Amino acid sequence: MSSQRGHARPVADKPQPVLRPPATLLEAFMRSHHIRPIALEHASGVTRTHLGRIRFGRADPGRRVIAAITRGCRELTNNPKLTALDLFELE
Repeated sequence: MSSQRGHARPVADKPQPVLRPPATLLEAFMRSHHIRPIALEHASGVTRTHLGRIRFGRADPGRRVIAAITRGCRELTNNPKLTALDLFELE
């Protein structure tokens, strides 16, 4: 019986994760600015659970939540000119 100890085995290439297109403007913004949900939760005061629903289009945020998320994104990107229209499709 031969021992293979000490011989490196070939490592298969790791498959790259498949990124789906962003469902909302907020999700696209977060991806493009590398904003993690936990950071936005702390900056905005909106829970990650609720942020997730909003990011993936499963919930419509009210005015107060839109304002809080916009303030949080301004803080995280250091961009005071950022508006809610940059993050949400408002009708």
